[in-house]
Amino acid sequence: MAFKDIIGHEIQIDILKGFIKKGRIPSCLIFSGDSGIGKSAVALNYAKLLTCGDVTDNDCCNVCVSCKKMDTFVHPDLLYIDDSETEIKVDNIRKLEDFVFVRPYEATKKVVIIDEAHRMNQSAQNAFLKTLEEPPDYCYFILVSSAPDLLFETVRSRCVHIRFKPLPIFLYETVIKAKKSSIERSIFSICMGRPGYYLSGKVKDDLEGFFSCLADMKGGEIKEKWGSNDEMAEWLEIFMIHLRDMLVSEITRSQAHCIISNEKKGLEAKRILELYNETLNLYQKVDMNLNKKIVWNYVREMIREKV
Repeated sequence: MAFKDIIGHEIQIDILKGFIKKGRIPSCLIFSGDSGIGKSAVALNYAKLLTCGDVTDNDCCNVCVSCKKMDTFVHPDLLYIDDSETEIKVDNIRKLEDFVFVRPYEATKKVVIIDEAHRMNQSAQNAFLKTLEEPPDYCYFILVSSAPDLLFETVRSRCVHIRFKPLPIFLYETVIKAKKSSIERSIFSICMGRPGYYLSGKVKDDLEGFFSCLADMKGGEIKEKWGSNDEMAEWLEIFMIHLRDMLVSEITRSQAHCIISNEKKGLEAKRILELYNETLNLYQKVDMNLNKKIVWNYVREMIREKV
């Protein structure tokens, strides 16, 4: 894949190409936006363009040895750090330092991609900041994040920030159709312009988990069932869609436009909006390491009082 093969994000890609065309490449970029919208794919293709041995029309060739190695994450001049653990620790950044301060092996540049960079803990961010203060002129950093506000201001101020948005419906559908022979419309609607989420295959499991937890909360269960803060965030996100359905149903007196729920509660629109706003406030703070048990009991009481 090259930039020309990516569907959507034309403005962001043009900005990245402009950096290279003008020879003014920022040492560190932040790619921010919802999870599953294609930030990481753009980051990898930017890295391919920076290291490609046969750049054509300001895009990587996608066939040279360097591009092939980038696609399989085995290029010696690429370091990819992901969020496979609950947080990115200082040990990860120590490895980054070892990588950064050795000159490129095969390409003329080195690239570091940190996926979900906001998961760097305080020690990791402090260590990374030292590297950012005096980066080698051959090394470029890309911080991919769905919650960039959790990065230190001193980190953000040293980066050029590029914001990504969910894909428009027609482009979102084009991406899905390129990968799947058919589209499940209810799941398609839930993912809201995030093809990565749709294609992950997690949506049905997330829905089952959502309704199971919702039933437990309504039944007064006090022991939280979320395995991680990520699961909590996914649950809150689906709960907001559920509340949206309730609001649409209340206003239109019909379930025809509901996405996941045909539940009839007869709640006033004002009360549904109060629930939504309180849930949104929690959702926006999930990455601040909220205590899952406290959130569970807060939402449980909120539901039992207002639903």
